[in-house]
Amino acid sequence: MSAVARVRPTDRLRFKHSTPPRVIQEIARRYRKYVIAPKGAGELEKWFETDIAREVGASMTPDKALRHLREMSDLTLAEVGARVGVSAQRVADWEAGRRGIGKNKAKALAGLFNVNPALLI
Repeated sequence: MSAVARVRPTDRLRFKHSTPPRVIQEIARRYRKYVIAPKGAGELEKWFETDIAREVGASMTPDKALRHLREMSDLTLAEVGARVGVSAQRVADWEAGRRGIGKNKAKALAGLFNVNPALLI
């Protein structure tokens, strides 16, 4: 059984911000014949390099940005907490806006998600 999908000419594959460039290149190399790219499109894009990601990111509050980054990375509250040295409840409080994210933890989170710490303060 096969399926047909309609693809708008402007659609591109998007990857999470944490996807290593070598993985994107390998996917592009191995699956080139299956990928429909718009005319004139070059490389496959990382999500955080797209215009929509920049637009959304510019209007996000730190709590919403943290949640977005965590979900895009497929991490749980506990996994994020363990990686930056806090409890899952603390991460949940940050995401709910009940607590602010301090400078040191913002730097740790920024390192984890490969973003500018200012996004999380």
